[in-house]
Amino acid sequence: MSPELVVLVLILVLMVAVAAFVATALRRGVVPGAGAPFTPTAPGADASRLEARVDELTRTTAQMSAALAQMQRGSQESALVTARDGAAVQRQIADTRELLGQLQEGVSALREQVGAQAARTSGVAQNQARTLEAIRQGVADVNAVMTDKKARGAWGEYQLASLLEIYGGSSRAVYELQYTLSRGQRVDAALHLPGSPKVLGIDSKFPLEAYRELMAAEELEPGPQRTDAIRGAGARFRTSVRKHIDDVARKYVVPPETVDLACLFVPSEAVYTQICADEPELVSYAAEKHVLITSPTTLVGVIFALVSATRDFDRARNIDEVVRRIGLLQDDVRRLNARLDAAAKALDTCQQRFSDVHVSGAKIVRDIEKLASGTLE
Repeated sequence: MSPELVVLVLILVLMVAVAAFVATALRRGVVPGAGAPFTPTAPGADASRLEARVDELTRTTAQMSAALAQMQRGSQESALVTARDGAAVQRQIADTRELLGQLQEGVSALREQVGAQAARTSGVAQNQARTLEAIRQGVADVNAVMTDKKARGAWGEYQLASLLEIYGGSSRAVYELQYTLSRGQRVDAALHLPGSPKVLGIDSKFPLEAYRELMAAEELEPGPQRTDAIRGAGARFRTSVRKHIDDVARKYVVPPETVDLACLFVPSEAVYTQICADEPELVSYAAEKHVLITSPTTLVGVIFALVSATRDFDRARNIDEVVRRIGLLQDDVRRLNARLDAAAKALDTCQQRFSDVHVSGAKIVRDIEKLASGTLE
């Protein structure tokens, strides 16, 4: 019961008590609050008024009692509603707690997933860091090779040997590495021509310093300084390439031991493109000197052409032997077919004999069973 309802009930009880007290005092002839006997002047009229007042007080009391009862019922109903609401609130609180528990579990699982993902990400980052470090080290090693002239020459020779091995095979009839000519010159590789004792020399050259200087000049800001730098670097680049062409022509174009041509292998597509695209006079100069400038891509074409020509020459040279051996193979095939036919016939005969033996065995078994059972029908 609420505090306001308690106060109201107390007020009603007090009013009822006052009414009862007044009624009792009137019946006894005592005026409330005076404290002295009272003598009525008109007993009948006063009694009627008092009875009327008493009846009025009684009705008021009854009304107040009814109101109090209604208030009690309302209070009880309110208490029931409050109880139901309280139960609903408790259920809602329980549901909320359960939901919070589920949310906490979800947050914990999410934290675990985030932690695992962070660990994987850290592992991937470490792997990437190691890979980048390996790449950086590789680039540093390549730069170290390219800045050292002797190491750069070894790199060109290695690339040349790899291309020959991949596309030319390992036959010494096609090419030889570090081939020495009769005059003592050692060429990086010599291609043997089919049907001829002559060789085609291939020497690797790498004019990298002059090329880098030219590229650096072309990256300068436009102006007279850039023009002068390009002009000077271009002249030095052409001089370097011309020197390589002259060396190859002098050392490795020595007929009749060699063909009237030698290959200058440039192991860089960028340098080769610079020579062919921007320095056509160098290509013409090389042709005059009987030098063929090649790159990794164009050298593969030369190797393929040589290997194909060698195979065609070998076939043509050995055509009679090839025809003879083909005839022998035909005879072998005919004999093999005849022997297969004989083996098939023998197998058929064996199978027939096995079937006959099986029939005979079955007959003998039946006769034995009849003898054992005593029925000789």
